[in-house]
Amino acid sequence: MTAGIALLAGAGVCAEPPKVKCTAERQEFVVFDAKTKTEKGYENWHVTCAIKKGGQEVYSGPLVLPYPATFRDAMDAIEEFRSKKAPEILKGKK
Repeated sequence: MTAGIALLAGAGVCAEPPKVKCTAERQEFVVFDAKTKTEKGYENWHVTCAIKKGGQEVYSGPLVLPYPATFRDAMDAIEEFRSKKAPEILKGKK
């Protein structure tokens, strides 16, 4: 049975499904308050997603997030991209 599957895959009958990859990066920054003469640290998240179909990259780009974005904002954006935007992009790239 494995040989049959290998033959089908080798013949190109079984197409490889599209792959969606998203990466979230945490970015720290420090703000200096001139009135109090103190520094306060903040964090922001940046998300980039890519879609590969058949070994070829059909989409790659950053996701729009509020500024400063929280970890929850980044995860929500990734979930929305995977469930809504990626299928729309793939429909247009057929």
